[in-house]
Amino acid sequence: MPTLTKPSSAPATALTYITLGALLVVWPTVWYFNRPPQTVAGSILLGGLLMTGLVLLVIGFAVGQIGRAARHAELPPSEAMRNGTAAPLTEEYRTASSPGQSPPPGQVVSGSAQHATREVTVVQTGSPLASS
Repeated sequence: MPTLTKPSSAPATALTYITLGALLVVWPTVWYFNRPPQTVAGSILLGGLLMTGLVLLVIGFAVGQIGRAARHAELPPSEAMRNGTAAPLTEEYRTASSPGQSPPPGQVVSGSAQHATREVTVVQTGSPLASS
């Protein structure tokens, strides 16, 4: 069973920002060297597109670094992992928690002393189909 059921979206987000930022830096630069703006509005538009591209590049690189730095937060705690596999459950817990079965009313299920103890008490209060 994979450790992570949903991988991080940081790499895809960073790649998107970097790609859009690069395109918004390249095309205004090409525009500037081929046909420099003749009006103030053209200069503002050109400068705005160029600065937007640079900001998107910075955001993309930052998202990539943040995603790399936060990767350890997505992993399960080291206590839950033992040599790359999850710690085994005790037989009585595995039997009591199998799908479709529940322990008899009032039975307490606990783990071994070696692992964290988790107690479950099941109390039967009556049938929900019983009429009053």
